Amino acid sequence: MNMAEQAGLPPAHSIWRATVRHVFGRMSHSRCVTYWPEPEGPFASRSRTAWPAGVSTSSAVVPEASPSKEGSVHEATAARASAPAVAPASGADTTTETARKRKRPIPRPSAPDVGASIRRLSSQRVPTNRGSRISRPKEILSEEVPMRIRSLGAVLFVVLSACSTGPADEVAGPDALAGEQQALEPGEVSLFLDSARPTIAMDSDTGAVELGMKFRVSVPGTARGVRFFKGGAQNVGPHRVSLWNRTGAKLAEATSTSETTTGWQTVRFASPINVSAGTTYVVSYYASAGRYGATVGGFNAEKSRGPIQGLASGVDGVNGVYRYGGGFPTQGFQNTDYAVDVVFLPDGTEPPADTQAPTAPSGLVASAASASAINLGWNASTDNVGVAAYDVFRNGVKIASTASRTYADSGLAAATAYSYLVKARDAAGNVSANSNTVTATTNSNPPAGGFPTASTTGVPAGTQLTAYTGPCTLTVANTVIDSKTVNCDLNIRAAGVVIRNSKINGSVATDESSTGFSFTITDSHVDAGDRIVTGVGAVNFTAIRVHVQGGNRSMHCWHDCEIRDSYVHGQMTDETGTAHESGIRMGRNVTLRHNTITCDAPDVPPDAGCSAALTGYGDFAPVENNLVENNYFPGTTGGFCAYGGSSQGKPYSGATNNIRFIGNVFGRGSSGRCGYYGAITSFDTSEPGNVWSNNTWVDGTVLPPSN
Repeated sequence: MNMAEQAGLPPAHSIWRATVRHVFGRMSHSRCVTYWPEPEGPFASRSRTAWPAGVSTSSAVVPEASPSKEGSVHEATAARASAPAVAPASGADTTTETARKRKRPIPRPSAPDVGASIRRLSSQRVPTNRGSRISRPKEILSEEVPMRIRSLGAVLFVVLSACSTGPADEVAGPDALAGEQQALEPGEVSLFLDSARPTIAMDSDTGAVELGMKFRVSVPGTARGVRFFKGGAQNVGPHRVSLWNRTGAKLAEATSTSETTTGWQTVRFASPINVSAGTTYVVSYYASAGRYGATVGGFNAEKSRGPIQGLASGVDGVNGVYRYGGGFPTQGFQNTDYAVDVVFLPDGTEPPADTQAPTAPSGLVASAASASAINLGWNASTDNVGVAAYDVFRNGVKIASTASRTYADSGLAAATAYSYLVKARDAAGNVSANSNTVTATTNSNPPAGGFPTASTTGVPAGTQLTAYTGPCTLTVANTVIDSKTVNCDLNIRAAGVVIRNSKINGSVATDESSTGFSFTITDSHVDAGDRIVTGVGAVNFTAIRVHVQGGNRSMHCWHDCEIRDSYVHGQMTDETGTAHESGIRMGRNVTLRHNTITCDAPDVPPDAGCSAALTGYGDFAPVENNLVENNYFPGTTGGFCAYGGSSQGKPYSGATNNIRFIGNVFGRGSSGRCGYYGAITSFDTSEPGNVWSNNTWVDGTVLPPSN
């Protein structure tokens, strides 16, 4: 029974199309016109603002009145709609803006003076398109002014209420996103109907946040997964879902493998989890880019459907819970429902046998990461219940199973070709057909000459590290960080900063536009992590014997940098399939001497992976005055090992000058060409001061430049 039925109302009030003309004075905000059926039966004697929880609204935006035309006429149309199972919350909350500044996950409605706008309504009676009439109201009731309209024999209330129509929050009415549904398996139940929609489809908050709901069941059974509402592509996937007990112990976790752009998403656990009757549990999902759905006040009262109860706030603490950064969500704000749901199967309900195999993984790609490792990536399979794992085969033999869409195969022989395929399987043991088969060749062993490796860079052996407790933004000139473990991004906002013998679990960077900030980093290890960030950058720095990994770009020098005797590799694996990655990007006045430089991030469909080990593009300024000398490029998963600065189609591609590649060694990589297409591109020998001298393949063969 939905909430309208519980309230004694018909389950689907029809709201007939009506067009209402309003005469507005000068306004600075758009308005929403909301239509409610006039109460009947047991609710006829209630206050106009005390509506049953199940009665829903349909809204249409009234355009902003022209500032130069007082009293201009506007139209608003309410389309025929059916009341959803859960009524959207209404009314602006004056505490919302403060909450947003504190990064609480809560929608931000506009709060214009609706009463003042209503007072400016013309006292003239204005006929509507349907022949009904509106007269000026004689009083203002709080922030809403009911006005009776008789049209097509139906008695309606018209409520003018404030709403946000700008880009900050996207509001979904009852009919929004119709048809986006996720069917459950026979016997399974969930709290929300497929047609339920949060009042705000996508909040403007872009913070990474875990969002959840507390629930109980009246009969024992199993939690089989989590559902959550997705208002659009800006709510970026894949999403991790979790089941917790009331004290925060995680009982299950799964990650989405395929999502629709909008609507309810269903993510299933690899195995069902037993849940007890009358016990509080929490289901949640992690929105890495925010933009979640929300209904303010959604848990002011209990929501129930079948054996599932979404607890009213106060029954077992607050409901509608969140936690920024992820983890067990415990905070709440105004009992907001974040559109999270559980997939539940009561005991005694036998699900049908699953005999359907997942679809075959597609788009398998393989690329050499080193002389002993090959990285794999592929597109997700789909399944009627859910993909449990992917089995990876090398040369026809199964070598691993993983829940991820990537795999790093290590311990391989140098300069050797290997073939791979992948199969998907579900929890019932159904196995997909084979993916496409790919072949990749490991890199050759590095040449003699002592090029940097992980063992010759980074924190010297025997160094005793202690925890760094200083500020992460350094504003004092000549600050020294020595023999520390730093667990944050170091933002250099001073001159002469020194970092040595330290492990940085984060990034180290000056501001790209700074002129007076500078730093030197030596004998240190920088791990930027699995995220979109530059490990070391961006201007006025020196890096010596530094081991740099992680991030989508290991190092970036806009201008005035020296990097030598360093090892650059191990960029992030981007599961979203969107990041373009590189080892080092050079701008102007850059010296790169005696480094090992590679970009070995795996290709992840549709578009993630390495561009090159060394890039230099004339996007914002000419690439100029750079020395690239005696470096080793072992091979890359990208298109080329190096770009020479004269990329066609860039605003400053014709202004490249004084780029000198001298005495560098290029490995063959898995393609035999260092990169997929070749070793070097966009190096124009005709540009003034450009030099290409004594650059060779790893076997000593002379390597010519390539424009």
